[in-house]
Amino acid sequence: MSRGYWKKFLIDAGIPVKAADSYTSSFVDNRISESMVPDLSKSVLIDLGITIIGDVIAILKHAIHVTEEASAERKERNSKKQKPEKRRPSSERKSKKVEPEKKAETIPAPLKKTEEKQAAKI
Repeated sequence: MSRGYWKKFLIDAGIPVKAADSYTSSFVDNRISESMVPDLSKSVLIDLGITIIGDVIAILKHAIHVTEEASAERKERNSKKQKPEKRRPSSERKSKKVEPEKKAETIPAPLKKTEEKQAAKI
């Protein structure tokens, strides 16, 4: 990970420049990468030699902020990748006329029997 990334990260977290220079060396020397930001914890920072509690809190708060921001950007990119289906303007669409179904003429059963009886009488 580049020194520039960590120095900016630490300064953005509110760490004084002189301390940020020292902490940057610890991050680089220990091969901490940008993808590891969500894994930063109090114990990791102490292992890196960052023992001033105010700096620890500031770095952890900034790590949360950076992680949330990166997550939001990924979601936005993914939603842009899923392009909505393009629809043609209604003037360009072919209209399909739907014919109503033709039902065979049927006589309800009770009426049918009555008609049969009347026909038989004739």
